[in-house]
Amino acid sequence: MDKEVLISRLESALELKDEYQGALYDYRDARSRYMLSCDDLKHITVIDRLKTMIPEIVITAIFWTFAKDYPTSKLMWIIAGIGTSVWLYSIIIFFARTKKRVMKTKAYASKLQMVDETEKDVKIMRENVRRVERKMQAKVPFLSSQYVYPKTLNQLLEYLESGRANTLQEMLNLYETDVKHEELMEANKKMEDEIHMLRNEVASIYIPTSYY
Repeated sequence: MDKEVLISRLESALELKDEYQGALYDYRDARSRYMLSCDDLKHITVIDRLKTMIPEIVITAIFWTFAKDYPTSKLMWIIAGIGTSVWLYSIIIFFARTKKRVMKTKAYASKLQMVDETEKDVKIMRENVRRVERKMQAKVPFLSSQYVYPKTLNQLLEYLESGRANTLQEMLNLYETDVKHEELMEANKKMEDEIHMLRNEVASIYIPTSYY
């Protein structure tokens, strides 16, 4: 394929760069909202638990109020005993059964609906990204999908415009060489950082002894 044709095709594909970046941003935003809604759904606060215990708390308060009106009678002990039993039952609910109650509340249903809505948004936005990717791919059918991203296309175009490559094969060979070089540089940097960190750890442990 002629060099000028390659440049023209790459430039045509890069015209979709802004559309692709916008679709990708929307997808990431939707996914972030989905993850937050999932976390919110899992998070049950103490207030949420206490709200489900309101009937038991009210009943306990009523029984204890009546018990105060009969401080010396047997009825007081019966009422107080019932009130205490209800209170103990409410504690059991708080630690063992409240989650089931929370799941039946309107607040939980609202959170669950938010998860469903954001999940749908994620699917829609992901499809938008794929749609733009397919449009870009149609502009450069001679490239496999692994190269059809704005950053990669920019780099390939730079090879042609700078004269480093004149053919499709030269362009791809240069790209693969540069990628391997970058991966090697990153691996070396990571190794150097780890060595530096180990030296700092050893230096922090070593305590020099002074002789007088």
